[in-house]
Amino acid sequence: MTEDPATPGSGRSGHGGPGEAHGGAPPLTPYAGLGLTALSAVLFFGGGAALADSPAVWSLALLPPLAFLLPALLFARLAGAGRRVFPAATIGVRGASGAAAALLGASLLALALAGVAARWAGPDAGEEGLWRWVMGFGPLGRVCLLAVLPGLCEEFFFRGALLACLRSWSPVPACLASGLLFAVFHGSPLRLLPVAVLGVALAAVVWLSRNVWVAVAGHVFHNLLVLAALQHYGAAAEPGAAALALWGLGGALLLAGGLWMLRGEGGGTRGRDVQREGE
Repeated sequence: MTEDPATPGSGRSGHGGPGEAHGGAPPLTPYAGLGLTALSAVLFFGGGAALADSPAVWSLALLPPLAFLLPALLFARLAGAGRRVFPAATIGVRGASGAAAALLGASLLALALAGVAARWAGPDAGEEGLWRWVMGFGPLGRVCLLAVLPGLCEEFFFRGALLACLRSWSPVPACLASGLLFAVFHGSPLRLLPVAVLGVALAAVVWLSRNVWVAVAGHVFHNLLVLAALQHYGAAAEPGAAALALWGLGGALLLAGGLWMLRGEGGGTRGRDVQREGE
């Protein structure tokens, strides 16, 4: 995995250190990230309230770009740090394999935790309404509005702009913060843990790979798995306990192994970068 010269940690950015701003540009600091998140919350929840009486398709089509993508793009533009906010480092075969394993594992683990939470909470009348609402869209509409668009917009914000602002922290608190804030925006106490697990895993993959597009692909893939599960199981049926246990155990193993592979390749890359900087 070769790191983009302008990504965080390379020491070669033309805009100074990871948290350094030039001119009057906003710095890439945790305070800036939390402020940006507060702005996004106002746009997301305020926009949702404003569109409450409109057809659902308007909320699905407008809120992700308005609340996540646009603030992230504007922030990167103002900070003059597009390649640090949206890193796109080249990933080798080992890194790509590790990222794929970690993302598949995170998705399976999140689905298993969501299934356990649903079984623990018991029947929910809202589940049937959600299923009918999702199935009301055609296949193309479901893929575009419920998988691709949120995957792109949310990753550019939570694993792009926000995570870039948290690079001055150590990896664990930075990834936890990105994942937990991601979960809070989904507004479901029942699914807080599975969404947080997915968000933390996505942040860890971006942290190690220095490539936000990997997280976009993983997020879209997870959304497609959720849609496939809704299509297969419907509103009332749920995976059995054995299936949930298999998903959870297999997902955890894949996630741990994938991150180990990514960390091994990333560690070597960082070492080569430090060596080049000292030459």
